[in-house]
Amino acid sequence: MSRTTERKTIVLILIMMLLLPSAASAAIPIPVTLLTGETNEPLRIVLSEPEFKKLSQFDENRTEQLNRLIRHAGIDLNIDRNCSKTKILIDNDEVFSYLQNDDAERIYSFEPAVIYQEKTNGEETDSDDFVLFLEQFLVKANGYINDFYMLFAAAPEAFAERTRNEGTELRLSGFGKAVQRMTITFPADYVKENFPKVLSDLTKSEECREIISGLIFSGAQKISLLYDAEGKLVRINYDGTVGESEETLRKVSLVWKVLREDEHQKDSISLKTPAIKGADKDNIALEREIDSSDSALGKYMWDIQIDHRAGKEDKKQTHFSAQLTDADSVISGNMEYNIKRDGKNPKTKVYMEVREEKAGEYKGTIEIADYSGKIEKNRILIHSLLQKGEAVKWPEAGLTKAETARNNEIDPKNEPEDTIAGIIIQKLFELPEEDLTYFSNEIPASMWLELVH
Repeated sequence: MSRTTERKTIVLILIMMLLLPSAASAAIPIPVTLLTGETNEPLRIVLSEPEFKKLSQFDENRTEQLNRLIRHAGIDLNIDRNCSKTKILIDNDEVFSYLQNDDAERIYSFEPAVIYQEKTNGEETDSDDFVLFLEQFLVKANGYINDFYMLFAAAPEAFAERTRNEGTELRLSGFGKAVQRMTITFPADYVKENFPKVLSDLTKSEECREIISGLIFSGAQKISLLYDAEGKLVRINYDGTVGESEETLRKVSLVWKVLREDEHQKDSISLKTPAIKGADKDNIALEREIDSSDSALGKYMWDIQIDHRAGKEDKKQTHFSAQLTDADSVISGNMEYNIKRDGKNPKTKVYMEVREEKAGEYKGTIEIADYSGKIEKNRILIHSLLQKGEAVKWPEAGLTKAETARNNEIDPKNEPEDTIAGIIIQKLFELPEEDLTYFSNEIPASMWLELVH
């Protein structure tokens, strides 16, 4: 193979390596259960027939050439709690697969006894990434809401000797009417001697307990709980000075309106955390409603605004919203993720519609558009299948850790990417020649013949 041909092959490898993660990331926002984080059942998501409606760097002809190629590609993802299995497909045939766990370790089908670490020490993560927000904030926030609700609900009984009970009359629009107030006060000396243990002991969630145990509480703290005539919580207030260390103490103020019924949950949360010294802050306003009380129309809504400031330069505003409905066996709606930082305003919009074709199996489409401000840059349409998945198990024995170049600055031949790209390129070259014009368009005819024969 000539050096020019070799360079072209490397370009093809790089293109395919870029396509894989962008397609895989689209899997995250499909079902409502993945947004709430409340499912314990395995889920199977199949993404196929991707089609770019717009690519800012390509004209219509070049975009069509790319679409003729990538329409053959697909991803079959099976998610089971802390482990997943991903199959890369060409024309519905498996090209290769890999297992991945929560530690970002991967085991590839072509090296089934070798573990590759995908996240490396020192590797920077884009904190503005949409998928990272869904994984690290949205899904976790839904879990934290349930965990901390149970903690506050248990507080009056746990601290009966510190609880003052009095009548009140306060109407909270959309949440009911409060008729009883319970106020729990913790003097500074009690806090110093007993916090955070007395709070962490109230939760049954290991993750919640770990979070509380890692905090420092300073000075007096107060919990105020409002109940309706049926004894249901309708508002939670918390005020105190809290931080991860003495140097990072924040004045925390929580106002949380809450509705808890069997088929209707609603939350309105305002969390303000200004620093004791300086202008740093991380303020969160969160609205959530999960309403399945009407058997003919389910409604699901999230609206999250985060105002972050650290020092003079690090300022960021984040806004996420989602509105989904479930009517006549069709789940449809949209999501929007928007960042304002350093004068830039990137935005991602997701549109989805999936229909339940048989019990527990949904088919439909997802459309993802990226914007810079109001200008649409890219848009892709992906066909999707969602159904109950199969159990995925991580092998426990007979495995070795790969020493990759990214981790240990050794020979990069130990990386799996070259093997992956070679497998994909070989499979793509089996496609009809008219679907390979994206590759052959700018390559001399003699060189193209050398590649495909």
